Amino acid sequence: MTEVGFLRFLLRDAFIAAPEDHGIRVCDGGGNESMLGLLMALRDAGLMLGAFCDNEGKSTGRWKSVGEALGPRCFQWHAGCLEANVIAHVEDASLLALARDSEGASGERLRTLADRLNLQAKDEDSILAACGAPEERFSKLRSIIIAAATGDKEGAPDEDTAKDWAKHSRRWFKSDEGGYELGRKMVELGVWPKLEPELLPFVNALRVALGQPALARGRLKL
Repeated sequence: MTEVGFLRFLLRDAFIAAPEDHGIRVCDGGGNESMLGLLMALRDAGLMLGAFCDNEGKSTGRWKSVGEALGPRCFQWHAGCLEANVIAHVEDASLLALARDSEGASGERLRTLADRLNLQAKDEDSILAACGAPEERFSKLRSIIIAAATGDKEGAPDEDTAKDWAKHSRRWFKSDEGGYELGRKMVELGVWPKLEPELLPFVNALRVALGQPALARGRLKL
């Protein structure tokens, strides 16, 4: 769901106006392993398609086969997922801006961070202080934000807590709307120039498939 919203931002609002008018349909692949089987079947059927997916380090041979068949229309991160790759490039001073949703609210997201730090208070100062000494504070904060945004259960003290932590992603970007918001934050927080070398070849591959010229540089803006 996150990738669907993110691509909706990346294509319609950034590079390809009205992608549906060109026959592009952005669909949820249902998870990496499910999507891999679907991509192989559609590839074998001779359909024109692309893929935008995480890299979980599984089925590497099959992914390589799909990637070779689709070329640059198959985008897969070098490692990890969309949320982790975007958040990894956010400047330290802007990390807590990720917690502000499309309406400017941050309470529920800050609550997920406070829970993972075993805090009652959920204000930004308390969360920062709980992340340790200044030299390690932002590194820990970044890792906790990524964990909450992806619903990572590692480190949960018991099974009930693990179940609660797994649901944290719903309060962040794990939805169509959340993926779109993550795309906007990529631009607002200055992350796009750092991801452009990875993402632009994928976008250009789609443009070329539509008979449009490739772009030398991205033109992402809000």
